[in-house]
Amino acid sequence: MDAVYVTGGFFATRFAAGYVLPMLPMTEQPIVRIAAKGAVAWGLGFLGGKFIGQRSGQLLMLGGLVEALSDAVRTFVSPYVPALADDSMGSYPSLMSYPTMGDGYSNPYQVGQSEFDEV
Repeated sequence: MDAVYVTGGFFATRFAAGYVLPMLPMTEQPIVRIAAKGAVAWGLGFLGGKFIGQRSGQLLMLGGLVEALSDAVRTFVSPYVPALADDSMGSYPSLMSYPTMGDGYSNPYQVGQSEFDEV
């Protein structure tokens, strides 16, 4: 059940920050955005502690702070660590490409397939 509260805090912070950030000035500054997410996480934990219990509120806040930390890593660390730069591993195109078959064959299953065709 703890994991449910942490995950809920993560997504609730992301969701609530989507509403709060447009109302704040200077949100183009990454530190303001991350601090706002931290404040939202703290508020979520505070309200969760009041209404559903102190432990649950702490877990909600923990999930929210993970979202704020994740944003900080994406903003400040990923430009220097290519593995964190893109979810689709776009930083390593040479590792994700497939070898060519050579001699103009585009599909290995088409080679010699005429021998098995029934007429």
